Amino acid sequence: MRRIRLLLPLALAIFLLPGVAAAREFPARTDNTANGLPDVVKSLSTVSTARLLAGDRSKALDAAREGIAAVDRWKIALGTLPPWDGTHPDAQRSLDALFALFPRGEDTSLLVPAGQTFLSLSSLRQRLLDAEERSLSLERKSRQLSAAARTRGAELSARRARAEQIGGRFRDDARRSAGIPRRIFRAADDTPIRDFGERTDPKTAALLEEASEKLSRFAAAVSTLQSAARAVVEWQDTRALPPEDRRMVYFAMDRLARAEERAASLDAKLALLRARAWNRWKEAYVSRTNRLLDDASNAVPRGEAGSARAAKAADALRSEIGRLSEWEGGFAGMGGRMSRTAALLRSRHAELRAPADEAFSRARRLVLGGLARKERALRHLAGRAAAEWILEGKAAQTGDASPPPPGLLPEAIRHLEASLPPPGERAPHTDESLYALGALRFEEAFQRYYGGKQGDRKDAPDLAVPTALFRRLVSEFPNGRYEEHARYALASCLQESGAEDNAVLVLEELLVRHPSTRYADEANLRIGEHRFDRYDFPGSETAYRKVRDAAPAELRTTARFKLGWSLFLQSRPREAAPAFLDAALLSSVGSGAGGLRGEARRMTARSIVEAGTEREAEAFLRQRRGESEGPAVLLAIEDLLDAQNRYEEAAAAATRLGAAYPTAAERLDAEETAAVALRKAKKDDESMARRGMLESLFGPGTAWRSAAGRTPGEIARGDAMAMEGLAAAGFHFHAAARATPPGDRRRVLALYDGLLVKFPSSPKAEEAAYQRAWLLYEDGRKSEALHAFESVARRPAGSRGEAAWYMAVQCAKDLSSPQNPEPQAEVTRLAREYERAFHGGERLFLVRLDRARAHFLRKEWDEAAVSATRAGRGARTPADLRTAHRIAGEAFFEAGRYTEAETAFRGVLGAGPAPEERPDIEKWVAFSMFRAAERLPASRGFDAGPLFLRIASEFPHLPIVAEARFRAGAAYADAGKDVEAIGAFLAVESEHASSPLVPDATRRLATLYERSGNPLAAAERLARLSTLEGNDEGRGRHLFRAAELYVKGKDGVRSRRSYVDVSALPSAPAEMRILALFRAGESALAEGMEDEAETSYESAVGLHREKGGAAPEVAGRALFQRAEIRYRAYLPLRIVPPLEPSFTGKQRALARCADLYAEAIRVGDAGTVSASFHRLGEGLENFRAAILASPPPPDLSAEEKEEYLFLLEERAAPIEERAVESYRNNLRQAVAGDHFDPFVAKSRERLRALRPALFAKKPEFAFPVVPVPDFVGITERTTP
Repeated sequence: MRRIRLLLPLALAIFLLPGVAAAREFPARTDNTANGLPDVVKSLSTVSTARLLAGDRSKALDAAREGIAAVDRWKIALGTLPPWDGTHPDAQRSLDALFALFPRGEDTSLLVPAGQTFLSLSSLRQRLLDAEERSLSLERKSRQLSAAARTRGAELSARRARAEQIGGRFRDDARRSAGIPRRIFRAADDTPIRDFGERTDPKTAALLEEASEKLSRFAAAVSTLQSAARAVVEWQDTRALPPEDRRMVYFAMDRLARAEERAASLDAKLALLRARAWNRWKEAYVSRTNRLLDDASNAVPRGEAGSARAAKAADALRSEIGRLSEWEGGFAGMGGRMSRTAALLRSRHAELRAPADEAFSRARRLVLGGLARKERALRHLAGRAAAEWILEGKAAQTGDASPPPPGLLPEAIRHLEASLPPPGERAPHTDESLYALGALRFEEAFQRYYGGKQGDRKDAPDLAVPTALFRRLVSEFPNGRYEEHARYALASCLQESGAEDNAVLVLEELLVRHPSTRYADEANLRIGEHRFDRYDFPGSETAYRKVRDAAPAELRTTARFKLGWSLFLQSRPREAAPAFLDAALLSSVGSGAGGLRGEARRMTARSIVEAGTEREAEAFLRQRRGESEGPAVLLAIEDLLDAQNRYEEAAAAATRLGAAYPTAAERLDAEETAAVALRKAKKDDESMARRGMLESLFGPGTAWRSAAGRTPGEIARGDAMAMEGLAAAGFHFHAAARATPPGDRRRVLALYDGLLVKFPSSPKAEEAAYQRAWLLYEDGRKSEALHAFESVARRPAGSRGEAAWYMAVQCAKDLSSPQNPEPQAEVTRLAREYERAFHGGERLFLVRLDRARAHFLRKEWDEAAVSATRAGRGARTPADLRTAHRIAGEAFFEAGRYTEAETAFRGVLGAGPAPEERPDIEKWVAFSMFRAAERLPASRGFDAGPLFLRIASEFPHLPIVAEARFRAGAAYADAGKDVEAIGAFLAVESEHASSPLVPDATRRLATLYERSGNPLAAAERLARLSTLEGNDEGRGRHLFRAAELYVKGKDGVRSRRSYVDVSALPSAPAEMRILALFRAGESALAEGMEDEAETSYESAVGLHREKGGAAPEVAGRALFQRAEIRYRAYLPLRIVPPLEPSFTGKQRALARCADLYAEAIRVGDAGTVSASFHRLGEGLENFRAAILASPPPPDLSAEEKEEYLFLLEERAAPIEERAVESYRNNLRQAVAGDHFDPFVAKSRERLRALRPALFAKKPEFAFPVVPVPDFVGITERTTP
């Protein structure tokens, strides 16, 4: 590739010589007459040619550039000529300006006729334009007159519309005025006089209203006082009053009568004043209505007269508008005719504009053609100057010439492309421009392909453009001065583009047409390469042998190298070896051979090995004078033998190399390859032993190290190989000792110590020290191993630091034990050091776990939990995560941090524990939740309850669930959340029937049900509790409370059953049993079951007597209720003839009641006593009333009937006395016991009725106070 790119400087050197001759001929082809831009361009072209002849490419290029710029200005001047405006005077000006820009020396024979045609057409067009202008002027005048007439008509139309509008308003006013009287009469009928007066005379209306309101209030006060006086008279007979009071009453009634008369008088006066005001308002209203009627009558004729005047004015305006419309039509017709005439003239002069423009454009194109030829000549000069400067820049790479400025290559290509004539036109510099352009395009393609960098690419540069240019040059100028160079360049382009067959054909034709061409050696080399690529090895051999010895070194080296390949591929390795060796020797002389020398050495070795003469290689090298290549060739032979799996022969070749060239640098590679070969031969011990001896071959003090010309890099590599050999040997024999213990452990330790002593700062020193520590650990020397590992760990920036720290921790663990936790402090210290040094260490999880266990054994719970939690963050497997969470959870639990303990144990569950481990972890989670909830204060029961219940919902199979639910219920109950508490206690009852907590849960349920307003459910829980009690007193207490709740829940049946059950408990307290029987009787009585109630009351009294008078108050109430039952049966009994049977029956019934009441009085409390006394009195009163109400027999005479009634009264008199005595006894015991209740009050009332002289109070009289302002002082006197 680099050879091909030498084409451009060579080609430029060839084409510049004829270019100078062309420059010398150029002035002969220019014209010396000039002025303006054409003269400037001509002068700059002459200057550029002169500078080229003088060798000043820079100034020549500047002159050409300036000329091109002048041409551009010339084009701009031509393009910016004022456009022809279509008039004849401007046509002459435009043509003169065009003639002024015509190039000097160009033929004007074609320009003059075009100009004359243009002037003739422009003159004719000017006359048409003038006629069009006159037509347009007439059209404008007609349109102006038409517009004026239209404007005047619009004004008159507006005036007529206003007149019609005014007439319409007059007519509307007349019509509305005609209807006004009717509306006035209707309004007079609808408007009340009072409303009119309030609007017109508001002051009078307000005074009347105020007087009416005050009079109403006065009348109301008088009426109130009269009602009060009448009430007094009706309530109390005035005759019983003292004379003074009677006078006061009469005086008051008199004053009230006079006040009523005064009010009537005032009301009459107010009515008279109101009538006068209304008459005055009516007169004013009638007057106002008459005025409105008069105005309405006068408005009608005024409206009709105005309407007639407006109609007359509208008729006059309509006539005027018609005349203006006729004028407008006439003017519009005239304007239309003028417009058509102008349009016709416009079309005619528009038709003339096109040929006139075409004639002017033809003249302009002629000017542009001459201008283009001038520009191509200047472009050629600029391209040639730039090309020569690029040649100077190529020379600057090896000489002192100044380099070209950046971007010159694209500029040169641009100038040369612009200098080529259009198709069909020839120019004297075409072949020169084609060759230079092809060469520059070739260079541009490679610059674009490589982007300024050297190197090969898989694809090829795009050389289509230079290929076409060179092919065009060869085709159009077959015998031209550039034909030889163009053929070689064309072959190069084809080869680089991948058309190698065509390239070879072009090269062969070049050698035929020009046998002694300067490109002969390179052409033969390329032909040989082409044949080689086509596997024509005899043909390539012939072509390569044609490359002469005088050829450049690079070409000769490549030819010898490819000749060797051609021979080698013909299976002639003995002939190929000298050719390859020559290429290697030549490549050290030639420049730019790249990696060919190394390849030649390898192929020399390969040829020797293929020929089977590898043992004679040293003699062959001496014979061909190739000792300088000897070590490299022998090394290549070793590599080949190694590649052919001839490992022992490869190691022997390394030995021969060391013997023949003991100080050669290649020995390093040879020894390294030999060690690898022995390892491939399964002789690892020999390989490692050889590597272990490298320090004696290349180490300090050896002949190899002190040899002349030894470079620092080779010395460094020797040291590295020695160090690597010691390390590798130590590691190898250490691994062997581990595989087949005990092994030669002393040898391994010596190798490690040797490496650490001789190369303490080598990269392998840390690994050796680490493996040495492992060796001590494996030998059971744990204390020494701990110090060794810690020493490795403390090495700065070591790769084994993390592993060494970990092993130090393990050594400390092994030195301690769970039974003796004190040495665990060393474990925590080392683990802490590890964590501080390796935040993201590979074994960070294990170290943190070890540290957590050590803290746990030392009962440092918080530190253990923190370490385990940190370990869990770095866990890589579920098992590791479970272990970390388990330790953290237990540590948190021991520290009393139950919430965090729960989280940790849940982490264990989340990591998927084994089936046998899961129950234990679930128990830990549940206990953590239980303890966390337990620690919450009672005020946070709403938080503790859900936490307890979560235990039951998540782990229902655990034994702690019953207590958790019970605690949840208690927490909810303390927080006042009864519904949730009931749910929790119900779950204890239903899900844990065998739990000892069930009685407590039932008891709390009863309390909660009662508190939440569900007495029946509470009673059921108490009844259930009674079955769980072990003694009658406890059972009775629960049953008694259950019965009370059944009563509250209106379940009398179960209430009585519970009371009876209480009474049936023989060991229960007697008071409780008696009260239970009494409450059973009350329940039955409340439901109207008097017989059952009687039985219960009787049982209660009997038990009272049986137990020696226990519960006397309850027994008293039971006796009273029994008496009440009989009393209710006694009341309806009547005494009727015959007197004796009914009298005796009622008397016996009263006696039965009295006996029970009497016993109740003896044993009952104060309330029972007062009730019994009062009932006795009422019963006696009833008996007396029954006697007195007894009807006499029907057959008695009047005297007999009177006698009969007298006998009844005699019998009834003592009974009344007994009733009074009973009532009095009630009052006495109430006063004595300081007790007062409704029965005492009733007894007092009955005494007042029966004995009013003794017990009734003196009546009091109070005159009512009535707040009447007019009589202040009379009603405020006190009454006697």
